[in-house]
Amino acid sequence: MADAASRGRRQSKTLLLTDIQGSTRIWEHDPEVMGVAVARHDEIVRAATEVAGGRLVKSKGEGDSTFSVFDDAGAALHAAVSLQRALAAEAWLTSEPLRVRVGIHTGEVELRDGDFYGRAVNRAARIRELATGASIVLSAATVAASDAHVPNGTDLVDLGAHQLRGLVGAEHVYALAHPDLPDPDLLLAN
Repeated sequence: MADAASRGRRQSKTLLLTDIQGSTRIWEHDPEVMGVAVARHDEIVRAATEVAGGRLVKSKGEGDSTFSVFDDAGAALHAAVSLQRALAAEAWLTSEPLRVRVGIHTGEVELRDGDFYGRAVNRAARIRELATGASIVLSAATVAASDAHVPNGTDLVDLGAHQLRGLVGAEHVYALAHPDLPDPDLLLAN
């Protein structure tokens, strides 16, 4: 049986996961332009994460996704709004603008070999699945960890409880609403 040291350290973190909605379609129609667009996307996500005090753990998860970690939930909210606003302001050369889904969850993770594991990672990914492009969806745990302090100019919108694919129990989720982001009534994927 492995001892605690070999399994890794457990700690509470706020996880910010992104994914480019509809990227496969854009890759198929214009792979060269999409390659340049994804590189720019990565720069924007990295900059917003680092300015807010987070760390980009994986610039590439599955497909066009990213995985960032924050010690402070409020900092993750600031990073999410900053990256969505920067992405919306970008003059994309792709056939359609890049629309990025953001999911944020706070929970206990296991740090092992420079990477993060555990139920909180899975939950953050499933919360991201609820979002549509250019939106930010977060868990009740993140709202609690941030003391409901949201970035200036944003509002917290209660989206209710949702069953997350493969997970036990419903998750109460919220959206961050900002004048530069889509209407919160349109934020949940079907």
